[in-house]
Amino acid sequence: MESNQPEARIIEGVETSPNEFPWQVALVNASRTFFCGGSLLTSKYILTAAHCLRLPIEQLYILLGTHVFDEKVKPGLMLKATQTFAHPKHTYQHFLFDIAIIKMNQSIEYSSTMRPACFPRPNQNYVGRIATLSGWGYNVPGDYDNRPPILMKGNVTIISLRVCREVYEDAKQLSVICTGVKSGQKGPCSGDSGTPLVVLEKERWNQIGLLSGARECGDPKFPGIFTRVDCYYEWINSITTDFKFCSPK
Repeated sequence: MESNQPEARIIEGVETSPNEFPWQVALVNASRTFFCGGSLLTSKYILTAAHCLRLPIEQLYILLGTHVFDEKVKPGLMLKATQTFAHPKHTYQHFLFDIAIIKMNQSIEYSSTMRPACFPRPNQNYVGRIATLSGWGYNVPGDYDNRPPILMKGNVTIISLRVCREVYEDAKQLSVICTGVKSGQKGPCSGDSGTPLVVLEKERWNQIGLLSGARECGDPKFPGIFTRVDCYYEWINSITTDFKFCSPK
């Protein structure tokens, strides 16, 4: 299915440490080819972008507990998707309602390598805050033949919807978060949609968004746009009854 929606990757990110972001997952096909990011929602469900659900479900797998994509490195846990739930109002022409849940074929045990991030209480103001995104994105604009195998991370600044609206019409909705790129920060580029956006609060990482798209790699004139997760708590709870605001320590 064709989409007018730009995909997104982290550009010029820095390498993460092993287990630094244990909620990070990769959506892959049966050959372990990466195509989207996501995050661990509960022990059996994954959160990602709705526009990532393009493969037939029999070809969709989730890779958890992975730091390096390399044939020489033992892979993390690879589970099969058994059911997908795209938000019913999502279309491929817009950023709105770009959220989906994937059910895995078995529950996992939380560990240092696999556990959810916290989810914050709703309706908080994040404008001006520094947030972090992570993923296996391309590291250099336009260099699509050399995707780094190690999980990368980058910091971005959350900007107001008023500023973001100058570029994206969809930013008139409160259900999106926009990020700009200041000097020294790392922005999104094409390909790593669905990856989580987190903020550090009182020594806990809270997932506040998931990456939907960006038009230009790391260019402050073209903000990254994210689905704001707290606007969808009611919908999430309608699918998985074990969703919590914060994972157990």
